[in-house]
Amino acid sequence: MTKPKLRSPRATTKKRISAEKRADFTAEADYTPEVKQTKKTSTRNYKAVNVGMNKAEWEKLEKACEATGLSKKAFFRTAMLEKAKRVARAR
Repeated sequence: MTKPKLRSPRATTKKRISAEKRADFTAEADYTPEVKQTKKTSTRNYKAVNVGMNKAEWEKLEKACEATGLSKKAFFRTAMLEKAKRVARAR
C-alpha cells in the first residue's frame, strides 16, 4: 500500500491591482472591434441559424418565397438585411 502524498498549502497573498490597471482592463472589456465589411458574394460559413417554425409560419414562408422567386435562405437573408437597415435608420 502506497502512502498518499501530502502537499503543503501554498502561501496565498492577494495582489492589489492599481486603479489605473483596473480602469485599463475595464476599458478593454468594453471595446468592440470593428467588423470588416464583406462582399455580398463571399462565402457564408461564419455563423448559422436554425429557426424552428410551426406549420402556419412555414406555409407563409413558402408562399412568400414563391411570390418573390427567392429561396428560403435568400428570403431570410434579404428580410434580415432590410430590417437591419430600418433599425439603423431609426437610431
